[in-house]
Amino acid sequence: MHVHDVLQNPDAHVRFAAYLEKLGHVADASEASLVNRVLTDPDLTMAQSAVLRHLDLRAASLHLGPA
Repeated sequence: MHVHDVLQNPDAHVRFAAYLEKLGHVADASEASLVNRVLTDPDLTMAQSAVLRHLDLRAASLHLGPA
């Protein structure tokens, strides 16, 4: 499923989950492009939430120490 296909789903919860799935598997070199595409979703609040959740998950995986 491409991001364009995700946009066709009227349910924001389904799109949110699909965006997180896509963002979780994107190559580092393509991440910024995918983030830009996610942020074209008509529900900007949901799109921003998906991107922020992705960034939270990435940050947690990059810093595995106790701090």
